[in-house]
Amino acid sequence: MTLLLSDISDQTLRLLPKAAGAYILAIGVWQSVTLTQRQFAGHSLGRGLYFYCGSARGPGGIAARVKRHCAPVKKPHWHVDALTTLPAGQVMAALAIPDGDECQLRARLCDDFGLVAPIAGFGSSDCPTCPAHLLAVPGEGDGNGDYGRDCGYDSDRERDCDRGCDRDREPDREVAISMLKALQLALAQDELA
Repeated sequence: MTLLLSDISDQTLRLLPKAAGAYILAIGVWQSVTLTQRQFAGHSLGRGLYFYCGSARGPGGIAARVKRHCAPVKKPHWHVDALTTLPAGQVMAALAIPDGDECQLRARLCDDFGLVAPIAGFGSSDCPTCPAHLLAVPGEGDGNGDYGRDCGYDSDRERDCDRGCDRDREPDREVAISMLKALQLALAQDELA
């Protein structure tokens, strides 16, 4: 049975299952992030809404992994930590799927919602089949579909971006929750079929 956390707090995080499985994080990125990991050096992710599909098979299961991702301050370990650590961004919602498979969830998000992998290999360095486990909503990120580099907009210097970007748009929490609810319903219907 899946569990959707549409509000992230100490109280709601206690509801997460300690079972092994998979999860999806809806991440709001509030400022452009330049990645420093060796394999992604020079790539940037712009403001926007992102989804990260992960798995938790170790001690504490899904609960331990998602709680760590939701901590606003942490020592960087996973690729996604660059996006889930304040002030860059934070987890806005999470979907836990005991016994779930992160690769199947990633494929489902791409198929059902048209999400795209902004940077090849991000979050999937141990996965031989997926292009990435981080997905972006088309039109989010840097606003022009080029997720691999920053468009150069600086809100302190430039008041109006002439590139058509919407850099001041906040990641939409309600859109994230709606997408996770729809996926949760689809997964439940699949179980009944």
